[in-house]
Amino acid sequence: MLQNTITSWGSVSKSLHWVVLLLIIVEVASGFLMSATYGFALKYPDVNSFHDVIAQIHHTNGFVLLLLVFFRLAWRLMGVVPQLPSGFSRFKQCSAKLTHGLLYALLLLVPLSGWAALSVLADSAEYGVTHIWFFTTDGVIPPILPIQDINSMFGYSFFGKTHRYLLVAGGVILVIHVFASLWHHLVEKEQILLRMWPGGR
Repeated sequence: MLQNTITSWGSVSKSLHWVVLLLIIVEVASGFLMSATYGFALKYPDVNSFHDVIAQIHHTNGFVLLLLVFFRLAWRLMGVVPQLPSGFSRFKQCSAKLTHGLLYALLLLVPLSGWAALSVLADSAEYGVTHIWFFTTDGVIPPILPIQDINSMFGYSFFGKTHRYLLVAGGVILVIHVFASLWHHLVEKEQILLRMWPGGR
């Protein structure tokens, strides 16, 4: 069933949920690897080639993730959202809604802040050439903000730090989300996890 019902998520919502999770894993792994090779890439051509490939994966994956999150939000708003179990206390209901709201907000803000960080950074000897990759092509995706002076209040330092802090916040919220899902499934024996599980009903 493609559409959601009041008791279960449809196949579109399930597919988007798990594809987004897979993209998040790829994005985090490529982001850390990109950061680890950054300094060496400025000094060694061989490392620079490898770094560019990782950057292409990270940038492209981020833009695809951003588009999927917008689509997922639109799909959710246009359809039915499965109801929480009737036995849920008001605290549990509020906690679930708050966690989901924060996850959606961070899924938008993390890639947007990364896009902004790339946009404001000019080419320089200190940071090298700035690319905004989409697959293997630079320049297809336009900057979201104009270039700023490196010491500007809203320059690369601001958006770069914001990108990292939001990533940490997203990691914390994601851990809470996973823990809560497993708790409800394993301890409280509720069917919430199965509603989103592939093939689950």
